[in-house]
Amino acid sequence: MLISTESLKKNINEKCILKDASFTIEDTDKIALIGVNGTGKSTLLKILAGIENYDSGTIIKKNGIKIHYLPQNPEFKTDCVWDEIQLVNSKNEHPVAEFELKSILTKLGITDYQSAMSNMSGGQRKRVSLASALITPCELLILDEPTNHLDNDTIDWLETYLNSFKGSILMITH
Repeated sequence: MLISTESLKKNINEKCILKDASFTIEDTDKIALIGVNGTGKSTLLKILAGIENYDSGTIIKKNGIKIHYLPQNPEFKTDCVWDEIQLVNSKNEHPVAEFELKSILTKLGITDYQSAMSNMSGGQRKRVSLASALITPCELLILDEPTNHLDNDTIDWLETYLNSFKGSILMITH
């Protein structure tokens, strides 16, 4: 068991976003949340990632669990694609080889590694953030709409990549 929740509840203003949410995520689960906008999917992911609080209920996490969260709207520490990827990789206990970093970026449609993030579209920025998430070792990878702005070939590649991921995945998708 990586995470277990019992009777989670979350209100935003007067609206109940989560009510009695109870579930368990196991070591190799691949879970997709699907639902209409405004139903609390992103809020749930943020709660599980420890970014947002909940009003009541219980969350039990495996001791020392490593969770990585990819938000819908990523933020970056640098303004250069390669610098951003290298910064993320430098925090890894076992850094990913340069050829692998470039391969992942290329598969995601980023081939100019020196591009300024500030000159990139939202979709391109999301792809860089997705590459960063894919190179970050974790037991639970939480992805908020990772396929937004991806073409069918890239989505196919991502599905194959995620299927071979050793840990658990929780993602919002359409």
